[in-house]
Amino acid sequence: MRVEDDREDKQKDIVFNYKPRNLQINKLFLSFSKLTKTIDVARNSLSQGNDNQALLRYHEVAELFESLDNQEKLGSCLNNLGCIYLKIE
Repeated sequence: MRVEDDREDKQKDIVFNYKPRNLQINKLFLSFSKLTKTIDVARNSLSQGNDNQALLRYHEVAELFESLDNQEKLGSCLNNLGCIYLKIE
C-alpha cells in the first residue's frame, strides 16, 4: 500500500509541475514566434525599400535580443540598423 501512495504522490507532483512548465513553454514559443515574424517583416521591408518599417522592426528585434542577453544576434541587429541609418542620410 505504501508503494501505491508514493506513486500517487509522484503523479500529483508531475501534474502540479506540468502546468507551470507548460506556461513557460508557451511563453517561449510565442516569444520565438514573434521574433521570427518580426525579423521576416524587417527583412522584407528592407528589401522593398521601406526603411521606416525596417527600422521599427529591427529596433523591436534588438530589444528582444537584448532582453535575452544574446550579444551576437544583438550585434547583428545593431549592424543592420546602422546600415539603414547610413542609407537614409
